[in-house]
Parts: sequence; C-alpha cells; structure tokens
Amino acid sequence: MPPPDALAYDILRSLRRILRRVGGHSRALSRSAGLTVPQILCLRAIAAGGPEVTVAGVGRAVHLSPSAVSRVLDRLERAGLVQRVRRAQDRRKVCLELTDLGRGRAAALPTPLHDIFLERLLALDDTRRRVLLEALEEIVHLMEAEDLAAAPLLTPDEPGEPPEDA
Repeated sequence: MPPPDALAYDILRSLRRILRRVGGHSRALSRSAGLTVPQILCLRAIAAGGPEVTVAGVGRAVHLSPSAVSRVLDRLERAGLVQRVRRAQDRRKVCLELTDLGRGRAAALPTPLHDIFLERLLALDDTRRRVLLEALEEIVHLMEAEDLAAAPLLTPDEPGEPPEDA
C-alpha cells in the first residue's frame, strides 16, 4: 500500500483539529457551567419556550429525540433546575418549568460552540456552504459513517451513555 501523501495527512490533521476543538469546548463549557452541552441546550430551550413547553417541544428545539431529552431532563430535575408540572386544564399534559435556581443558571449560560459556528457558517454564501457540505459528505462516506445518527450539535457523546440522539 503506498504511503499517504502530504495532502492526505493535512486532511487528517484538519479532522483532528475539529475533533479536539469540539471536545475541548465541550469540556470548557461543562467546567464553567457545571452542565453538559445537551443540558445547556435543554435549559435554554425551556427558558425560551414559554409556559407550555413540553419534552417533545424541547426535543424539536434542540434536535434531540424525546428519549434523549428525557434523560437530560432527569439530570436537570435531580439538580433542582427543572420541574415537570401537570397543568390543571389537561392533567395528561406534562409541561416543563425552570425552578428559581434554573432561571438563574439559564440567565448565565455560556454560548455553545455550534451556535458560534452556525453564526459564522450562515455568514457564508449558499454556494460556499454547498461546497463545504459536499466535502463533508464525502468524508462521511470515506469513513463509512453514513448510517450513524447525528443531531446537528457540536458535542462529543458522553462517555458510557448512549448517543444524544439515540
């Protein structure tokens, strides 16, 4: 097998930089906020969602499955940041509310990397974004990763847990 050329190694280095940036930013967010990126996203979605926000609504807002959101909400509830509330009008409907502690934490949350990235990405014209997408889709193909589910979030999977969008 012939040795890879310099360009191939440059591509690998670029991929490694992306992976390191995502992991490093996620760890920094967790240290500063005391929460994982999915927890931060869910907390922000609940804060922005109004009085009738549900698990399904949070899932749609953060691009995670209801089961993944439920696991995140369980942790937020144990931390005293969120509570599940049944409404008097319809006892079947469970809404999510921030506790006083949760409101304080939500007001001071740092910005996740994917929000920063999306802002910069959206500043590019459509043609440039399409070129980037095609290149990334080719990398996905080369890595035989087409069948992997992935939410549009820049965060590594939590060790020992199922993927966020499982």
